[in-house]
Amino acid sequence: MRTLSRFLTSTWSHDATLTVFLAVLVGLVFLVLPLADYQGAAVLGANLLAALLLISGSIALIDHTWARRAVVMLALSLVLASLAGTIVDARPLRLGGTVLSVLVLALLMLLLLIDVYRPGPITRYRISGAVAAYVLLCLTWTHVYALIELVAPGSLHFSSLDASAASQPRLLA
Repeated sequence: MRTLSRFLTSTWSHDATLTVFLAVLVGLVFLVLPLADYQGAAVLGANLLAALLLISGSIALIDHTWARRAVVMLALSLVLASLAGTIVDARPLRLGGTVLSVLVLALLMLLLLIDVYRPGPITRYRISGAVAAYVLLCLTWTHVYALIELVAPGSLHFSSLDASAASQPRLLA
């Protein structure tokens, strides 16, 4: 376990890792998920990737073993909930999976920001890490909106404007 922790600490402490993380995240968000239309295997793959990143980051960056174990258990429960959600389409599983996704993404963003804000010079790699944290923040809010829609269906529905009113220009006072 100590050699794994040493390997992960050395991996996460290199600034180039932040750029690789950003590239993986951009590929996931802008290529994999839109092509799969947020269906089954793509969501499972995205959750698995997020869980693996969270587990490796927690082993490398969290000093307390109880906190590290809690993060690993949270990530593994996300993978299990996502796997169960692809097999059985049940509302409680979707709700639990969405809550776990919010927690895992927020924790991953926090671990990334800890790595970005560690002492040392500001480099382009750290800027890449900050951009990745921003993308994770966007993904977190996406899951928060999905959670709101699961809890109260139709709550994010906007009423359509009348066709004649929509075509009229509006002046801001």
